[in-house]
Amino acid sequence: MKQIRKLISVLFIITIFVSIIPSTASAKELSEVVVAKNTREKTSVTIRYSNLSTKKVPETYEYKHPKTKEILTLRLVESNYSESVVSDREATVQGRIDYGWQSYIPAPLATIPVDYYDKGSLKTVHTKISFTKLTQKQDFRWLDDVVAEAIFEVYEAEYYKMKDHEIYIPYNEVMPEIKGQEKQIVEAMNENTEYLHLLSSRWDGAVYTEKGVSKRKAVFLGERYVAQYEATYLSQVALPDIPGYDCIATYSYDFIITEDPSPTSELEEPAVAMVEPAIESIAEQKSKSTSLTAKQTIMIAGGILLLAGLIVLILYVIKKHSRQKEYDEKDILLRRRSRGIA
Repeated sequence: MKQIRKLISVLFIITIFVSIIPSTASAKELSEVVVAKNTREKTSVTIRYSNLSTKKVPETYEYKHPKTKEILTLRLVESNYSESVVSDREATVQGRIDYGWQSYIPAPLATIPVDYYDKGSLKTVHTKISFTKLTQKQDFRWLDDVVAEAIFEVYEAEYYKMKDHEIYIPYNEVMPEIKGQEKQIVEAMNENTEYLHLLSSRWDGAVYTEKGVSKRKAVFLGERYVAQYEATYLSQVALPDIPGYDCIATYSYDFIITEDPSPTSELEEPAVAMVEPAIESIAEQKSKSTSLTAKQTIMIAGGILLLAGLIVLILYVIKKHSRQKEYDEKDILLRRRSRGIA
């Protein structure tokens, strides 16, 4: 209905937000392990990187040893670059349509057009992205944001008649008397009375004459029952080829072993020697052995001294006891003599 106007339009407002996940360079890895024939094993892995946009490869490479299953951190020791063309580029383009507050569930478009600026090629890619899902962001509620307009014609000086409709309201200079006519007015505006209520009204200006007919504009304020919806779009977008690089990078790792592994052919999985702790020198062993003997000697000497002390103490006690017995016997003998019993 042309005569209805709302503060927030019932028609959806399309707002497209595009977020980009940059395409990553693909890399095919080729590795070769070389085993040295000395007391050290060198693990060397050669990696071929392709579709690089810059001359930069990782400084380290995590490698799982085929024998020990240990994860080794190899360091970059050499990198050789060559010019190439980066192809099969793509980006994930996301977009959304914000429908705002709606009384009905929107019917999203199958695709929407977007312009994606590719920083790699410095070109704008014109494409379409596809609908993925519709989300209800806010639950249904009553919003008092409705402002509607209608034209009434003066009818026989006692009523106002709504233009193009058989709806009559009493003549009132102060405000439109719409009580009891709210639903009919809403229906005349091609709106559903279950989702739109008129709450108040006022005149917008004085009576004016148009083609000999006296008219007056009425403004209605109301509320609508609405929810908020958002449609999400997502597609993989092909990007133009750009100049790039390939790289052959060598990563290496060294560690000490106890025996030389036997050489292997390039097609076979190389033998790997297990890492063992370094063997102690004879001097270190003698030092440890000497230190151990000294401790034992001290312990034995202490034991001997303790035993000797114990023996001396026992002899002392026995001797003291013998002397005491001898003194006692003499004392008894003297007493008998003094009594004439001897």
